[in-house]
Formats: sequence, C-alpha cells, structure tokens
Amino acid sequence: MINISVAMTTYNGEKYLEEQLLSLFNQTLKPAEIIVCDDCSTDGTQAILKKYSDQHLLTYYVNEYRLGVIANFKKAVSLAQKDHYIALCDQDDIWLPHKLQQCVDVLTEVERGERPAIAYSDLVFIDSDGNVLNKSFHDHMGLNRYAHNLETELFNNFINGCTILMNPAMRNLIADMPDDVPFHDAWIGLLGYTFGDVGTIRDQLICYRRHSRNVSIEDDANAGRKKRFKRAFEEFAKALNGKDDFLGVQFTIAQQFYKQYRQIIPADKRPAFEHFLKLKDSPYLIKRLAFRKMIKKNLL
Repeated sequence: MINISVAMTTYNGEKYLEEQLLSLFNQTLKPAEIIVCDDCSTDGTQAILKKYSDQHLLTYYVNEYRLGVIANFKKAVSLAQKDHYIALCDQDDIWLPHKLQQCVDVLTEVERGERPAIAYSDLVFIDSDGNVLNKSFHDHMGLNRYAHNLETELFNNFINGCTILMNPAMRNLIADMPDDVPFHDAWIGLLGYTFGDVGTIRDQLICYRRHSRNVSIEDDANAGRKKRFKRAFEEFAKALNGKDDFLGVQFTIAQQFYKQYRQIIPADKRPAFEHFLKLKDSPYLIKRLAFRKMIKKNLL
C-alpha cells in the first residue's frame, strides 16, 4: 500500500488556501497526511491552518523566521514520513479529485526498484476568480510537440512543481538542493532524468491560479503560437542590443546541477549536459538554432 504525504508551503495565502485544502480532502485517493510549513504569514493563513488541523490529518509548522521559497519547500518535504510518497502542493491552486490516484498509477508504472522517480502532469490555467484562462499549459507552451527527456528538459523546463508526485528515493535527494536555485521544479526534473525515472501525464490534473491580469494566456492554439513567435522576436531584439539572455535561467540551473553532481552523473547522461553547457557563451543565433534542432530531433 502506498501512503502519500502532501507537502505544502504557505505565505499570506488566506484568500485561496481554504479552497485548495478542500480539494485535497476531496481526493479519490486520500493522502495519509498533509504537512504545511508557513513562512511567517501575517494574514489569516495560520488561523485557517489551525481550523483544518483540528478536523483533518493536517499538521502545520510556523517558521521562526522567513526561510524563503526553496528552503521552506525543502523543510516541508523533510517533515513527511520517511517511507511516504510526496506530492508537492501550492497554497492557491485547486486539485482535480483524481489527481493523486492518477499520479500514483503512472509513478508506479515507471519507477524501478530503489531508483528515484517522479510523475508530473499538465495543468489548467485559471484566474484569481477561478475562471478558466487556458485548458492546457502544455498545449499553450508548445510542450506537447516533442518528447520529454533529459535533453529537452535542459533546454526548456516543462515540469510544474505543483503537479509533482515523488517516491521516497527522490525525496532523499531534495535536501541537497541549493537554496538559491532559480526553480526547484527544474532541479527536480534534472534529478529525475539524470538519476531515475520520470512519468509524464498529458492530462490536466490541477487548476493553476494565475494572479497577474497582464499575462495573456488565451485558450487558443494560434494565440499560443503567436506568443511564442513574439517571444522569439523579442529575444532576437535583445540580442542585437547586447542583452542576450536566451536560455539564461536554464544555463544557470544546469551549471549548478552539473557542478554539484559531476562526479556521479552516469556516463550516458554526461554528454547531454556537456553539449548544452558548451552553448552558454555562444551567440544568440547559435543557441536559437540549437534549440530548434533539439525540438526537431524530439518531435512526436
């Protein structure tokens, strides 16, 4: 029997927290525990957590001082039962009822022995009022066009941390994550593809809340393509002005990861890192062509 711990972090999340918690309690596969680490909220977040800790298998911890996003996330993971699978959770999303069950089904299919493993899914974009903005993050970003593997993850992180379910072996690697890594989900993705196994779920299993009214994510395939073209044009313009930052965050994460694990990265995975990192100081057009080549090579 698989037991699941939900690891949630909170900070001033009173507006949407209750709705998220109710979606956890209404899962078809019930979590064994919900661990919440609150990063010194000053609103009503802690009162909501206390209310539900009296009624459900929810335990919350209030940090003595602000830890920040990554350190607080690592703390929540570390407090889960050692032999539990762990589902990562934001404070303001909504999980669909079958989210945990579907993640477990896929994760148990891909994991092998004691190897680290994760499963992640697509998601639906909703606005602050819960209205659907876009039915598929993967479609909107063009992520369904190509295979998801180590090479494609290096070039473009496609994993949202709030959709991840990890096995106990993966949980043991989280403690070594640097607190200054730009995105914890990209780091976890590299851990999975480098040292373990990864299950991709093309279905949308959570509603991800976007708060900015300035971000355009229309539920239209043509709009998504237009946005990607516009982004490429803006990147090219920045490069012409000497401000090339194409793949900048991806290079930062890959460098940190490769430096930390260089001695133990499997021989068959090392070339992917070396090829990608060699592009770091290349001109914009060379990096853009390498990106296009990667997409073409991995087209589905």
